[in-house]
Amino acid sequence: SGDDSAGTTQAQATATERSTAEAPEAQEQPGVFVLRVNDYIRKGQFRRAWLLLHPVQKKAIRASTMSSCFGQNQWPPNAKLKVTETYREPWEIPGGPRDAPSTAVTVQVYVQYREEGSDVTSVLETFTQHAFQVSRRIPSPSGLGELERWAWILAPDTFQAAKSNSC
Repeated sequence: SGDDSAGTTQAQATATERSTAEAPEAQEQPGVFVLRVNDYIRKGQFRRAWLLLHPVQKKAIRASTMSSCFGQNQWPPNAKLKVTETYREPWEIPGGPRDAPSTAVTVQVYVQYREEGSDVTSVLETFTQHAFQVSRRIPSPSGLGELERWAWILAPDTFQAAKSNSC
């Protein structure tokens, strides 16, 4: 019936959303990954961002709880983000292990505009976000295989607020 196909379509859409969010492009660089996560958050696509959260944090909080921790977009709509530096750095995962191997990604948020006939670039913020390689088991014709992907983390204060449902 039509209802069954609608349910199947919804299930397929959910599966597609999950696989698209979880499976990065082949050999995705950590800087590209961090920009993608920030893009999801800026667009209010919190479930897509949550699907990419580090498994330790993902087990501790729900997507709906995490979304309440992010208020209005903190940057103007015309703000752009660019990666200015990446480097390897051990980092503590709030709610998880200390000194986990990570890639630190420094991001600059800026706006460009014209003022008195000149192009102006104004830096609004610079921050560092950490990306972690995690594995997840995936079905394959020969059994279960491992797929590495990038994961991100919430800052300690945001993680604690989300965990205690006090955003």
